Amino acid sequence: MIFIHLRNFSKFIEWAYCLLFFKGAKLDSLPDSPVLAINSTDLSTGNQFTFSQDRMTCYPYRKNLRFKTSGFPLARAVMASSCIPQIFSPIKIGKKYRTGKSLKKPLLVDGGLYDNQGAHKFESSDSHYAVDYAIVSDAGKSEISSKWCFNPIGTLIMTSEILMKRIKNFQRQHNSYIPDYKKKVLYAYNDLMWNEYESFPSRFVQNIKDGYITKQVLDAHGISNEMLSQLRDAQTYEDAFNEILSLVEKNIGWQQLLQRVPKNHTVAVKVCTNLVGLTDKKINALIEHSEWMTEVQVRMHLPFLLKNN
Repeated sequence: MIFIHLRNFSKFIEWAYCLLFFKGAKLDSLPDSPVLAINSTDLSTGNQFTFSQDRMTCYPYRKNLRFKTSGFPLARAVMASSCIPQIFSPIKIGKKYRTGKSLKKPLLVDGGLYDNQGAHKFESSDSHYAVDYAIVSDAGKSEISSKWCFNPIGTLIMTSEILMKRIKNFQRQHNSYIPDYKKKVLYAYNDLMWNEYESFPSRFVQNIKDGYITKQVLDAHGISNEMLSQLRDAQTYEDAFNEILSLVEKNIGWQQLLQRVPKNHTVAVKVCTNLVGLTDKKINALIEHSEWMTEVQVRMHLPFLLKNN
């Protein structure tokens, strides 16, 4: 009886998505641009399954199964992407939306289990989703607590949280903290958990010193090879650090940004990712943090996107 209830609960959430958010929309009815990628995790293959306007793809099925977006409910794709495996039953792709034969069929759960940042597709071999620059918004909470681990369900949920946190940290390290010459995509991150606002420019300069900032970004900020050499020389490090910090702060309009530093981070960070309605105070706190954080990160890490504005 429990499993039947959970299966119906998954269908109920899909129905709620359709009614409240998507109004019966289908994947193939969405505009061609921007390209949409809704990611989920396929339990049958252990790979990422992606929904888009004109395709549904998962690498292991490429030879034996084809999936059709025609008439496929947008709400079902979103449900597959947010299907918490400890609570909801996996989402299936019915015969109506697939052709071919395969012993394995997709069983889809939360996309964060495979790709917690939603950025894996940007660097995959599928050029349909390739980008040069990406702004990643992460509203996940990284705080770990054993408060609810007094029964198997609570323990399973926390186990999954720890796993996904580790995946997130690994992905962010790969995307941000690798040498310049290895980077395929340039990222700007907006993280709900970051609240040491006044330290961002100095941390950015430290990343320059450590070789994590690409030449394209350095050129956009007007940081020369000579300045870079001085930054990495122990004898001239301090003066070079301050010189580059002043230049970066001037470039991004740091003094003006400091006047708008978010004041309600403690409110924003307490917002839960569920279907419960938010108060105006919580909504405004999230907007305040995200707007400011995105502007700062883009001005530092992707300044050329704003050069003409």
